[in-house]
Amino acid sequence: MNSGSPYKSCGESNKITQHFTNPEWKWEDFIGYNAYTESRWFDREHFSKTAALKCGDEWKKANIDIPVPCVGHKKAEADAPVFTVEGLLYRDLVGVITEQLKDPESFKEMYLQPFSEHWKPTENDPPVRVYGEIYSSEAMLKAQRQLLQKLRNLPCPQPEAFIVALMIASDSTFLTQFSQASMWPMYMFFGNVSKYTRSSPESLAAHHVAYLPKVCHGPVSLAQCSESAQIDDKFSEFYMKTYHRVPPAEVVTHVKRELVHSVLRLMFGGRFSEAHERGVITECADRIARLWFPWLVCHSSDYPERFALLSRPPQIQS
Repeated sequence: MNSGSPYKSCGESNKITQHFTNPEWKWEDFIGYNAYTESRWFDREHFSKTAALKCGDEWKKANIDIPVPCVGHKKAEADAPVFTVEGLLYRDLVGVITEQLKDPESFKEMYLQPFSEHWKPTENDPPVRVYGEIYSSEAMLKAQRQLLQKLRNLPCPQPEAFIVALMIASDSTFLTQFSQASMWPMYMFFGNVSKYTRSSPESLAAHHVAYLPKVCHGPVSLAQCSESAQIDDKFSEFYMKTYHRVPPAEVVTHVKRELVHSVLRLMFGGRFSEAHERGVITECADRIARLWFPWLVCHSSDYPERFALLSRPPQIQS
């Protein structure tokens, strides 16, 4: 009762003792019991068979192929064994932006044209520049000027053009307090919307755009009782079958980094890349056709995810 988390009550302790006094209670059943192993078994039985999100309804499904290196096995990357990460669910970002522009409630919260904001304490004081929103930042004003200069050089006139400022965020999280089941969601916010609106849960300003599959957490065996024992079974089995050894730390880092980079290439390539270069004409909620260009402002993540994104490729020697 007094060990571990302090959030336990006398009532919960009494419930535990009721199980101990049950005639069907057998201490032999707890020989070799491991809470991590049982939790992983529970997750596989109950979370893997039913998915909250399925392919379709704007969601797409993809597999990621990652060449896996090994210490002592020197070969070209094209000839390296390929591990396939299954289960990436993602949305087309161009479609999400178009939906935002066409929805009347969402569109009315957007500032299409950037501007500078100033404040004068008194009538005689000089104006002071106010920095508080992305759409009033100097960076977005500069990007808008560059965009208009680019459009002026085109031979034919274009409709009203503006920049859609995108803010990407990701954060791996556990689904429940007592389970090892976890998800790695990726969100997208619009910088054209006020920060006060974005920070309000009731505004529904966060758009879920991807659920990344989790590959591994560390080079450990499945019998170990630690947080890092969540290492993905399929990757461990693949590596053991291919190289006959447990994956070392540098290979784990390599796979996690390649996974994140592959997912970002998939999401920001194709239609998104074309929209960034040529723009997209959309009839907005006010029934006016406009030309918009996506602009990635930031990608927010915690330290482990940022390390996986920016870490160097491992220096694996033969």
